[in-house]
Amino acid sequence: MIPCPHSAETVEYGQIQGTIDNFQEINVQNQLINAPASVLAPSDVDIPLQLKGISVDQLGFVRIHDIQPVMQ
Repeated sequence: MIPCPHSAETVEYGQIQGTIDNFQEINVQNQLINAPASVLAPSDVDIPLQLKGISVDQLGFVRIHDIQPVMQ
């Protein structure tokens, strides 16, 4: 198995307004997170998120992108 490197990702989250066919993402916010290295791949890593400015009831989507390895 190949180890997973320490990485940095952008988490984007917000609300969805409209219908499935015609929707808009509103109140979109971004947050940079860091995932620790893992000895085994694939692996599950728990990363606590504090989504500021939105309650769980209002949350419409969460997206993770721009995943980059962090050189140590």
